[in-house]
Amino acid sequence: MTARQRPLQDRAVALQYRHDMPAPLVVAKGSGAAARRLVELASQHGISVVNRAELANALVMVDIGDYIPEDLYRMVAELLAFINRIERQTADGSGR
Repeated sequence: MTARQRPLQDRAVALQYRHDMPAPLVVAKGSGAAARRLVELASQHGISVVNRAELANALVMVDIGDYIPEDLYRMVAELLAFINRIERQTADGSGR
């Protein structure tokens, strides 16, 4: 089975982003057991994990240490906004 034939849910990509960065950066990625371990480590360290197979499929093609390509900016921005909203709601206890 080639990388392109692997099931989409069997991939994980970790991004880093701060407001002083030009774009989100791919800091880790994996498939199969490595993807499951990446998700496990993120969860253990309180890092948000979101299951978006289509986005993971696109991001897995980006090399570790590279910024995401411009064509993924919108999708990643929407994801980061969603995560921020959920984290704020959790922090303030509103749950809305």
